[in-house]
Amino acid sequence: MSAEEAIAAAVTPKQWRVPSKNTLIARNIEVIKHFDQLPDSANVALEVCCAVDGVSIATGFRLIQRGIWPALEKTGTKPKMNLGKWRRARAALAAAGSRRKSRSTKPEAIAA
Repeated sequence: MSAEEAIAAAVTPKQWRVPSKNTLIARNIEVIKHFDQLPDSANVALEVCCAVDGVSIATGFRLIQRGIWPALEKTGTKPKMNLGKWRRARAALAAAGSRRKSRSTKPEAIAA
């Protein structure tokens, strides 16, 4: 085996791949299972809040950027979301009602 082949075998595209959403959720499955029992002072990873709310991680970052979700807090090596702040933001959003308009042009979707 030549040096070029050894380098190609050692560095595969699989190592460069970003973890999929399912992989990120699998790492935090215990936190997601017991999410309702966690106190408001708990700090959890962004992917946990995204999984509970049913949005992608990119959408989670957009919601933070727009001020809908609270900013991430740097605790330890990874930024985390404070559950108390996140729950209050979700409650305020639910109380205000969703202002999202339907993108569908079907009359039955618009009427609903």
